[in-house]
Amino acid sequence: MTEFDDLDVETLESTVKDLTEQLTLAKKALREKRTVDLRMAMEAKKQADANVQIELRNLGYGAVGAYKFPTHLSMGKLFDI
Repeated sequence: MTEFDDLDVETLESTVKDLTEQLTLAKKALREKRTVDLRMAMEAKKQADANVQIELRNLGYGAVGAYKFPTHLSMGKLFDI
């Protein structure tokens, strides 16, 4: 016997609904906890990319996509190597 054997259909339906909602919330919390480090790393990368773009603009280079450098410049000229 289980704790649900003595419950009527309406009570069981209500219980199932409540437990389903609890399970959904628990799964969401678990997903958030599992991915917190990944989300933080992605945000840090996004900020670093933005900082690189700002620094390139400050150095006088136009709009440069992420990790794409102007073709007329060598890496040595860009970074004074």
